[in-house]
Amino acid sequence: MSTWKDRANYLLASIIVFLLDQITKKVVTQGMTQHETITVVPDFLNITYIHNRGAVFGLGSSVTSPYLSWGLSILSVVSLAVILVYFLRLNVRSHTTFFGLALVLGGAIGNLYDRLRYGYVIDFVDVHWFEHHWPFFNVADMSICIGVGLLLISMSSKTEQADAAIPSEAE
Repeated sequence: MSTWKDRANYLLASIIVFLLDQITKKVVTQGMTQHETITVVPDFLNITYIHNRGAVFGLGSSVTSPYLSWGLSILSVVSLAVILVYFLRLNVRSHTTFFGLALVLGGAIGNLYDRLRYGYVIDFVDVHWFEHHWPFFNVADMSICIGVGLLLISMSSKTEQADAAIPSEAE
């Protein structure tokens, strides 16, 4: 079973993800103008500074409603609360589960911070194959995706399922 010291270490990982996300965004915003592109690997990877007013991977970014940012912020706060409660009450031994939750938590806080501060999320990673582009993203988005992947892996583990059946100390 995970101890409070273990959980504190995972929360530290969330803080590191948040700080790394904010540092990279600061470097981009201070060193580039919006829509400026720097080629890193030709025909594959650019750094392009954009403002994402939509959800993950720019979904809904063309919506002009002034309420979109507030709605996404409220959804983020509710999601963070659920993740944090789950993180604190979870009763498993899996480092994969806790690290996955820590990555999701840190990334979600990073994007929420942008949305509350600016009304949009700063994205800058532009992966493409010649003219075919993946939607822009940032360190927080990468962290969330990797964290969700780890959670899916841990949920498919038979050990995880057996551990989850054990009641927590709080019950």
